[in-house]
Amino acid sequence: MILQGAKIPGTVSEKDFKETSMILESKIGAINKQFESFQNLIGQLPDAEIRNKMTDELSSLRESAELKIKLEQQRIDGLERKSKIWLSFLQRESAASIIGGIVLLMLTVALISGMIFGRESQILSNGFLVILGYFFGQSSSKNKDSV
Repeated sequence: MILQGAKIPGTVSEKDFKETSMILESKIGAINKQFESFQNLIGQLPDAEIRNKMTDELSSLRESAELKIKLEQQRIDGLERKSKIWLSFLQRESAASIIGGIVLLMLTVALISGMIFGRESQILSNGFLVILGYFFGQSSSKNKDSV
């Protein structure tokens, strides 16, 4: 079971990751250009003491900007790893069984409550039987494969 284009909250797709990385790289370039222009302006100041203070302040700003960019990159890397973990889990055959089991349990509860309140639904009964048939089909095909 391959889920193409599935979106899980808190994760990013590879396309989104690449786009965000490109945006970050362009922001880094723009910030570096701004810092260079500020450095040139500071270099033109006549007073050496003010120039040194401004240079120190500019370097601390540059360090904080670089730190923020690195933190954002680490956050994006973490989201990419999380996305890969979820995708590898959902691509397994067991994911279909887990999801089918949950749906089967919900249909069972709905059928029992429908019987109790006298509102049975043919659609729920048929859905229950289809999912139950899927599970029996899976177990019989696994038995044939192992022999």
